[in-house]
This record gives sequence, structure tokens and C-alpha cells, in this order.
Amino acid sequence: MPLGAGLVASYAQKYVPGDLELRVFKAVTPLLKSIKKTQPDVLGLTNYVWNKNLCLAVAEYAREINPEVLIVFGGPELDP
Repeated sequence: MPLGAGLVASYAQKYVPGDLELRVFKAVTPLLKSIKKTQPDVLGLTNYVWNKNLCLAVAEYAREINPEVLIVFGGPELDP
């Protein structure tokens, strides 16, 4: 399980008021299916050097499904 993504999800559950539905994915195929089915309001992606292009492709797909989705990138491989 990606520790950073799990920590962000735990933080959001504790400090964001209201009902939240949070999901953490380890694999891309279930993530893409979920994006298509539920059209999330916010999508967080953990960026590493080995998955940069994959994360960009997922973000582009999410934007095609829901142009209003807020996409948040995090992780150790972000350019300032």
C-alpha cells in the first residue's frame, strides 16, 4: 500500500468536515474503472520517477471524464 496516499486519506477523514468517500488504489485498471463509474470531484496522484507518464495519462483520462475534477499531484518526484 502506498504509505503517503494512505496518510493523506487518513488526514482528510479526520480534518475535512462532512461525508467523504475515499479510495486508495494500487493498480491502474481498477482506478480507471472507478474514475469512469464515479467521476470523482478530487483525484490525488502520487508521482514517482517511474510512474510520471502513467500519472499524467490517468490525469488526462480523469479530465476527459469530468472536466471539473481537481487533480492533485504529490510525491517525491515533483518539479518545483
